[in-house]
Amino acid sequence: MKTSIAKLTVLAGLAFGLSACSGGGSGGVVSTPTPTPTPVYDTLSELIEGGQDQTYRIAGLRAPALTTTADTGIALERIGMDDGLIIEFDADGGTAGTYRIIAPDGSTATFDQSIAEETVHDDGIYSRSVSFLLDPPAGSSTGLPEHALLFMQPVVDGVGLSYVMAVNWFIGDAEDFYKAVSYMGVGGVPTQADDMPRTGAADYTIAVHGNGTGFYQSADLDGSTGSFSADFAKGSVDFAMELYGAELEYVDGEQVPTGNSSFLGDASGTGAISSTGPDFGGDLIGPDASVGGFEGAFFGPQATEMGLNWYLHSEAIDGRSFDGRGTAFGVKD
Repeated sequence: MKTSIAKLTVLAGLAFGLSACSGGGSGGVVSTPTPTPTPVYDTLSELIEGGQDQTYRIAGLRAPALTTTADTGIALERIGMDDGLIIEFDADGGTAGTYRIIAPDGSTATFDQSIAEETVHDDGIYSRSVSFLLDPPAGSSTGLPEHALLFMQPVVDGVGLSYVMAVNWFIGDAEDFYKAVSYMGVGGVPTQADDMPRTGAADYTIAVHGNGTGFYQSADLDGSTGSFSADFAKGSVDFAMELYGAELEYVDGEQVPTGNSSFLGDASGTGAISSTGPDFGGDLIGPDASVGGFEGAFFGPQATEMGLNWYLHSEAIDGRSFDGRGTAFGVKD
């Protein structure tokens, strides 16, 4: 089934209170102060049937697209919500609407809604995903798609999140497999600037997912665990992961999971919350001297949900190296 994701919008409104009056003892009229407008949020599911033009601001990372310990020459770039990674939905464009994604450097790609492919998941990681795939350019020696765009709705503790989605924009390279680039981000219904907590602190229950390469093998990191906390008063976040990779073995020349997993190492980092918006980011240190970063944002009323993307890379040391990337999504405890 193909369903429009004009739906996954960033609409949010304000409900205004009415001023009241009452009779005074001397017959005068005393007006009570007008209440501060209360932010109102639509959930993603409530927006599912929407078809309006929309603009999405995305927070995330730009990194090598393909998990590898090879030297790609592509530097990790952290992208905040105001740094220019934008998705525009034109409800009247194309056959059933079009998505245009714009990078901070001005590069763009356009996807017609008519080629969207929707998948409903029951793996407890994502509830659904919608993908767009453009064919490799003529003469490509790598066979990589010219562009691909993926939206995913995450699940934490068996419950689908209401306000945040994952976004991944893949940009292929026609000549060099390892020069492909990925913009990995989060978007949806971000916490409004005047609704962001600026006092107190909170812990979040999170789900960590990803993939990596270590010890010359690829590994599924979906069995990893982690923690995330925000000190809103200090404007800081703490993020940590215990990375577990699915063990693989060769069967008829192909790597397949053995059903067992091994501990690959810990990763942790601290970051700063934007003073003007809902996004945050920081540096990350991981297994085998790997370094990288994470970037994300808070979503929904009072930062009730969060989402981020993370990336780690290390050069080979004594035959050991690690390269991985993934997501973490959470709900405030």
